[in-house]
Amino acid sequence: PAEMGQVNDIIFDGQVALAAYQFEPTEDYISVTIAWQPQQSHLPDYTVFVQLIDAEANERLAGVDTQPLKGQWPTSRWVKNEVVVDEYVVAVPPGLRPGFYQVIVGLYRPETGQRLTLADGQDHWTLPWMFVREK
Repeated sequence: PAEMGQVNDIIFDGQVALAAYQFEPTEDYISVTIAWQPQQSHLPDYTVFVQLIDAEANERLAGVDTQPLKGQWPTSRWVKNEVVVDEYVVAVPPGLRPGFYQVIVGLYRPETGQRLTLADGQDHWTLPWMFVREK
């Protein structure tokens, strides 16, 4: 498996850091692995979202919303500084037209839909990678 890319200072609401990531695009799906690191214990239960978006129109084309580890290890059970590695698989829509696509990741409160924000005010993190579908 590929080495995980380390990232710094990607912290949602000061509570959950995105410490490392890895992705594997194929024709049919994009697999994204994230290493989360809680900055505190006793978090609420957050839902993770991973979305494939059209970079030009900025619209969501596909995505997955899930509790960490398919609900087996919700954020409310996380302990400060542990590392939780989780994989998310987003199906690439059939007939995806040529263009530029990006993958975004984030967390939200399922009861309100309110997304956690980063220090720069963004409510998601964009993987430093562009998916280009050729003509």
